[in-house]
Amino acid sequence: MASPTNRKGGVAQKVGVILQPGKESLPFRAGSDVEKSCQAEPKSVSLYQRFYEVVRRIPPGRVATYGQVARAAGYPGYARQVGYALFRLQGQNTDIPWQRVINAQGCISYSPFRLGYDDLQKALLQAEGIHFDAEGQVDLQQFGWDPGEV
Repeated sequence: MASPTNRKGGVAQKVGVILQPGKESLPFRAGSDVEKSCQAEPKSVSLYQRFYEVVRRIPPGRVATYGQVARAAGYPGYARQVGYALFRLQGQNTDIPWQRVINAQGCISYSPFRLGYDDLQKALLQAEGIHFDAEGQVDLQQFGWDPGEV
C-alpha cells in the first residue's frame, strides 16, 4: 500500500502515521525528524541498552518501577519504552533481571501479549523473597530499590 500524500502549496508530500495504542495517531512528513527517529534502530538499541544497564543494578529481593528505570537511565518520561525494552527479552536467555521491574502502583503489569510471563515474573519475585498482598501489590516502601544505592 502506498503512503498517502498531502498537498501543501501545490507540492505533493509523503505523509506517514505514528501508531500509538490507545492514543490518536499522529501524522508526520516523509524525511521529517519524527520519521527518522522512528526508523533509527541503532538509536533504539542504545536506548534499550541504557535501560538494561540500570535493570542489571537492581539487587535480588528489590524492585523498581518502569519510571525509575527510565529516570536512572537519563530518560525521564520514557517508562513505556522501558516496558517495550523488557518485553523484547521475553523468552530470551539473559542476565538482565527483567522481573524486578513493576509498575508505579507496585503491581505486575499484566498483558495478554506476555504469554504467561506475568505469572513467571510473580513466581521469580516471590522466589527472591518479595511479598505480594491480596491485591497483588508489592510494598514499594519495603521492597523498592533506590537507584542511588550502590
